[in-house]
Amino acid sequence: MNFFRIVLASLALSGAFSVHAIEEKSSDTVEKKSTPVVSVKQRGDFYAGFSLGNGNFEVAPEYTVNNSGVDSSGLIFEGLFGYRWKSKFFVEGHLSVVSDDVFLVDELFSIFGGENVDTSITTTTIYGGYTFDINKHFRISPMLGYTRWELESKVDVENPRADQVVKTKGNDLKYRLNFDFPVGKLVVLNLAYERASYNFGKTDNTYFGIKFEW
Repeated sequence: MNFFRIVLASLALSGAFSVHAIEEKSSDTVEKKSTPVVSVKQRGDFYAGFSLGNGNFEVAPEYTVNNSGVDSSGLIFEGLFGYRWKSKFFVEGHLSVVSDDVFLVDELFSIFGGENVDTSITTTTIYGGYTFDINKHFRISPMLGYTRWELESKVDVENPRADQVVKTKGNDLKYRLNFDFPVGKLVVLNLAYERASYNFGKTDNTYFGIKFEW
């Protein structure tokens, strides 16, 4: 369902940018006679950015501290750095963290004597992909990544000495689809959908972010 929502949002944004592009094209046609031809740079583009998103994840019981398993969601923070060649192939490095206790809600419940499991997943990923330019203000990029992940499952109880933490590490593949919306020479808005199957379970994430190209 998240994937279809992203596609619909992407098409709506693409349509809005296309109208703007038509207006720009009409004005460019008038000025084209007096504008000298400028050679296109031969190198690619560096870029960096950050995203926020919603992460849905499932964790098998044997990877949780109380062997209960987890089916939860949380807020994702992500930073990235990349390089795109003129051939439209690109490589990116991502660092992301998702947790179901970003705002410490579970700690508030634990005051009343309850036992809660906090789950966080940290990933460092190298992606490779290819960009399809749909128009001036819309492009799509399928991506495949190799990720190093760390899962932390922690029980918070009223007595701090009873806290337990279980950490697990591993390596897996990730799949991602980017929808980019350039809004200027340097700024690109971004929507993304990502899925991954890990040793401990699976994740299903959506992102909204901004990138700066130079």
